[in-house]
Amino acid sequence: MKRVRWNVRPIAEARGIKTATELGELVGVNINTAMAIWGGRSTLVARETLTKLCRALDCTPGDILVYDDTPQAQQTPSLVAA
Repeated sequence: MKRVRWNVRPIAEARGIKTATELGELVGVNINTAMAIWGGRSTLVARETLTKLCRALDCTPGDILVYDDTPQAQQTPSLVAA
């Protein structure tokens, strides 16, 4: 079954960001929010946060939210965007 999943961590790591804490500081979001996004556990994201992520990582929403059919065991939890 196809799902929307986070792809933030690989993009961030490719840009030299090694932790959720670094991501949170760069993006300007609460550490709990950064950790949930980093770990693929966030189920909601505000447009403002998505915009901040895109600016900080120099990417588009389509880069960090991926719609695919990777088996559940191989992907991070799905995302329900508002």
